[in-house]
Amino acid sequence: MDRSMKYYYREHILGYQRVKAEGKTAWHEIHGGTGFENFSSCAFLERALPQLQFSTPKPTVLEYGCGTGPGACFLAQRGFQVDAIDLIPMAIEMAKELARERKLDIHYGVQDICELPHEGKRYDMIVDSYCLQCIVADGDRESVFSAVRTRLKPTGYYLISTAMFDESRFRVEQHSWDVESGIVYTAYGDDIIDAETSTVYEVLDEEPEDYPDAVKIANTWYLPYRRHLKPPVLRAELEAAGFGVRYQDDVHGGDLICTPKSVTEKVVAYVTQGDRLLLFSHPHHPEAGIQVPAGTIEEGESPQEAVLREAQEETGLPGLEIRSYLGMREVDVSTNSGPKIQRRHFFHLMLRGEVPARWRHFEEHPSDGSTEPIEFELFWAKYPGELPELSGGQGELLHRLAPRLRHGKSTVTGSP
Repeated sequence: MDRSMKYYYREHILGYQRVKAEGKTAWHEIHGGTGFENFSSCAFLERALPQLQFSTPKPTVLEYGCGTGPGACFLAQRGFQVDAIDLIPMAIEMAKELARERKLDIHYGVQDICELPHEGKRYDMIVDSYCLQCIVADGDRESVFSAVRTRLKPTGYYLISTAMFDESRFRVEQHSWDVESGIVYTAYGDDIIDAETSTVYEVLDEEPEDYPDAVKIANTWYLPYRRHLKPPVLRAELEAAGFGVRYQDDVHGGDLICTPKSVTEKVVAYVTQGDRLLLFSHPHHPEAGIQVPAGTIEEGESPQEAVLREAQEETGLPGLEIRSYLGMREVDVSTNSGPKIQRRHFFHLMLRGEVPARWRHFEEHPSDGSTEPIEFELFWAKYPGELPELSGGQGELLHRLAPRLRHGKSTVTGSP
């Protein structure tokens, strides 16, 4: 076993070795379950699927953490076009064989959901059948949710079954205080739990140097093992990650139907000339703050086309050129009217030719629906020393300009 792997590999490598050695067909069978078809999230899927509406008779679905494929087979038998991934090659080999035996056409692949590329096929539904509780670290969970958001269609569904905090395992009278970290850990069945984060740790009975995620707690080595949240905390986490929770079961709270928050695609332009960045203010609306050219991507328009159009409309400048794509950020702009996300694509644009130090320009066709032209006062500021704070989070990727300006980058790089 490659001991340099992340914390969640160890359990699953050993688990699927046991599944195969004992002649089992699925993970749940080594934990007291019986039969390939009686997998843990089966009952929830049977309840949930009739509630969902799809625009095609054969919706596409991605199941991550699929194991040997009981959930994937269940979905394929009900007419879904199924892609399924798991990080353990042995599990995927078994899944392919079990699907062949059932004459099911399922596309399986070895893939860590925490490292799923954002680019690629988008799905009508993404399914998590008891994988999420094994993703412990905040950064890893954010990676999962980010991947799901980008690979789920705007009208798609995110179905989750996950283990939750179990009050019966919590032994408040049995606790230990780790002097070094100041954290109090409480007995949680045979394990311990940090009640503040709901992170469960299991005793590590191997050499700790082989496991980079191992932690020493009160003179004993542990490995992060589970994240067992309470229902309101899980719901809040999903909502903060860009999902609306349409259903959460009221028994234990671990079965959920989620949909992506409404996404508006935006572009943001950092226009430079030499070491200067172009900014503007609203003379009649100073409360709007200092901004850079930005706007909404129109239907049928690429981000590259949109950023050039918006920059020209808001500055009146010809001769703008895209130099690089700086990256994407998602911003929660939800209101009382519903959950909403802005997906902002940041570009570096360069300007050639002479321009004034300061000038005014009217945007004739504002994207906010205004009937009157909007007046902008445009000016240059030296980068990075003279930049004021930009409003609305527009300055989030300004730091990525530095190497491009420093090295005089002149070739077009990157794409959304």
